[in-house]
Amino acid sequence: MADKEYALKVPHMYDLRDHPEHARALGALVSNWSAIEYDLCVIMAMVMRGPVWRTQTAYYAIVNNNTRLDIIRDLASGMPGEAEFKARLVQLTETTRALSLKRNGLVHKPWIKHKDHPYILDSLWDFPFGKKRKVNAQEIADVINEMIVLREKLTGFMTEYGLKHPVKLRTDETPQELQQLFSQGLHDRDASSAPSAYSIEEPEDPGRG
Repeated sequence: MADKEYALKVPHMYDLRDHPEHARALGALVSNWSAIEYDLCVIMAMVMRGPVWRTQTAYYAIVNNNTRLDIIRDLASGMPGEAEFKARLVQLTETTRALSLKRNGLVHKPWIKHKDHPYILDSLWDFPFGKKRKVNAQEIADVINEMIVLREKLTGFMTEYGLKHPVKLRTDETPQELQQLFSQGLHDRDASSAPSAYSIEEPEDPGRG
């Protein structure tokens, strides 16, 4: 059988300029995910027991998020004892993995404008506009709020176990210096305002379908 030929019709990509509620929500989503990655980097330093600058280099050298999470779990599994620590870490990595899929579905797909509303384009191959999915800003907000909950859990995990497994900022710090630095860092985070729930108020526009 001869190969079928498919005509690729590429619609104009949309930058969300006419839907600021979507653009604002996506910006908040990206920022919250960066905060999650920072905390995971610190936790990776806890299980690597090495300087945080070395861990950061290793963490971001790994492009795939699932691989990062697998490595953190594998490093923790090699630690003697610490059953509760490992169990909590497994829960956190699985929550992060599931949330990563939702985040990727919003930030790694192109957007189009269809019937005056933002749509995510899942595939370019199906005429006329590919496989598309309408996205409300509230859907993005819901994912952001899941991220905020995860950030609180990560902070709680580091607070509970950080003094026992403190990260190194340099290679010549004493255990006492490490505990003091990590304790102060967590205190500064607790003293600052925790992220509040994200809400969307979409403007009323009966013309949007």
